[in-house]
Amino acid sequence: MLTANPAWTKTVEELSTAGCSVHLMPAGNNHLYMHEKMILIDKTTLIIGSQNLSTASLLENRELSLQLDTTTARPLVDAVESTFDNDYRRAAAQ
Repeated sequence: MLTANPAWTKTVEELSTAGCSVHLMPAGNNHLYMHEKMILIDKTTLIIGSQNLSTASLLENRELSLQLDTTTARPLVDAVESTFDNDYRRAAAQ
C-alpha cells in the first residue's frame, strides 16, 4: 500500500503482474501520505522503520528499524495491524 504517484506507475504494474496485491491511497492535502515501512509476519512479529528498499536507503543513509513481537509488545503490534487493515480496506485496489 502506498500513496498514488504517477512516478510509481511502472513499479505498481510490475508488482501487480508478479501477483502482489497493490492498494493506492489518494494523493493530496486532504489525504494521509503513506510513509511508514512495515512488515507484519503471522500477526506476531512486526518490523517497522524508516528505510526504503533502495540502495541509498539501505547502504548510504542512517535508517532505523525495530523488530517487535507479541511477546513483548502485543498492544503495539495489534495497533499497527489494525491501522494497516483499516487503511488497506480504504485504499483502491490496482
